[in-house]
Amino acid sequence: MSQVCIRGVGSYLPSARLTNADVAERFGITEEHIVRLTGIRERRRAASEEATSDMAVNAARAALVNAGLAHDAVECVIVATASPDHITPSTANLVQQALQLPTVPAYDLNAGCTGSLYALITATALARAGVCSTALVIGAELVSRMVNDDDQETALVFGDGAGALVVQSGEGMSGDLRVLAHSWASDGSMSEVIKVPAGGSRQPASHQTVEAGEHYLRMNGGRVFRFAVRALSSLVHDVLERAGRTLADLRLLIPHQANLRIIEAAAKKLPLDTANIMVNIDRYGNTSAASVIVALQEAREQGRLQSGDTVVMASFGAGLTWAAVALEVV
Repeated sequence: MSQVCIRGVGSYLPSARLTNADVAERFGITEEHIVRLTGIRERRRAASEEATSDMAVNAARAALVNAGLAHDAVECVIVATASPDHITPSTANLVQQALQLPTVPAYDLNAGCTGSLYALITATALARAGVCSTALVIGAELVSRMVNDDDQETALVFGDGAGALVVQSGEGMSGDLRVLAHSWASDGSMSEVIKVPAGGSRQPASHQTVEAGEHYLRMNGGRVFRFAVRALSSLVHDVLERAGRTLADLRLLIPHQANLRIIEAAAKKLPLDTANIMVNIDRYGNTSAASVIVALQEAREQGRLQSGDTVVMASFGAGLTWAAVALEVV
């Protein structure tokens, strides 16, 4: 099987911060209660003039610079998002235009918070098939505009941001991340757990749906928690087995940053020392499809990826969907 590597990683996070102090009083709780509940201390918020595509473009530019590639090297653009600029055209088309990329395939992919890993797996398959040797994979979310500020389940959790990867066929160079294996699946019977009820063809937007707040994201946090703890631990074991590795080989787990309690519970279930887990949810909250890419970029910056290391990125999200990708640092 031909080799595929992540050549470049980039991210973009808006400068505005929504701290626990900003939201605690609204819900009649303390700042530390929010930390105990979620592990979050602050979240990023996009500026009023920013849209999802703007954040995606900034992350993509950073990833291309990191990869040392010109824009005309890109042969495909996949944007993972559940918060696109428009229903149509795709956010990927807007990214293509803004970056002045060649007339290459560009499309969106929606798998909730798992979207960026679904997109990475798709880009890897395209590269191995010889369809696209260099792809731009982006996870970008502006979830704050889908959240009801009076809904504690979502208002305390979500932040805005974007992450991007340059995925390329070949064995890679020093510091690149070679894709070893993946595991992915979904269960539509749990589609009600995380959902935006209105705004689609089933329930088009109307005065009634807006008044009822049905265009906001709704989430059953308890069900997500129980599912995620099971999914994360089994995902890690499964993808390591597919890669021919064991838990003892794992140097860094980069989980979806949904809730620190989920990450801690999954670490105990694996079991895995927390020193081998990348965590940044305290500063960014849950950035949905951007989450694992932003965390990967930070891990790189912190020198936590060394040659020969086995790394696993794992995520779960609306659908419900879940996925993991095993990587080796070149």
